[in-house]
Amino acid sequence: MRFLFICYFAVVASFEAFAQTDSVKTTIKVADTVITKTKKHSAHKATMYSAVLPGLGQAYNRQYWKIPILYAGIGTIAGFIVYTNSIYRENVNNLSLINNYPELYPSSSLQARKQAILNNIDNFRRYRDLNIILGGLTYTLNILDANVSGHLKGFETTDDLSWRISPAIIPVGIGLPAAGFTIKIAFNK
Repeated sequence: MRFLFICYFAVVASFEAFAQTDSVKTTIKVADTVITKTKKHSAHKATMYSAVLPGLGQAYNRQYWKIPILYAGIGTIAGFIVYTNSIYRENVNNLSLINNYPELYPSSSLQARKQAILNNIDNFRRYRDLNIILGGLTYTLNILDANVSGHLKGFETTDDLSWRISPAIIPVGIGLPAAGFTIKIAFNK
């Protein structure tokens, strides 16, 4: 018991020793000189974090609002997988029951019952497999979102770009002119 307590204390102490600060800029004063270090945001790190634990890359990118949406999607898909798999297993068990004990069922409806169970088995296996594919796509989109957001984190947005939409009359070669819209983009530099 004492050994476990010492191991636990050593692990907790090591986490505290390697904790990172939350600030992005670190200022160091050395003999009337100010050195400012800026931590570079890494898209690769955000991608790896999201690959290890879905949502961790979004937290690294400080897009916390995406995490509940991600986990709601993952939870919904996982629920569908569990539900369709349970119905699939139930139908497989019913089919084995009919095949092993056909005398329990009336002979007139045995073939129709077997066919209905086989259709259910095919349908719910397909639904389960599609939900597994959707889960993989959700996981992949999570990683892709963390990567793209990580790359766009350092993207500067300024007021140098403006655009305006206005109604316009567009001349057509034959007949009456057509109504439409024009988009004017201005680059101010």
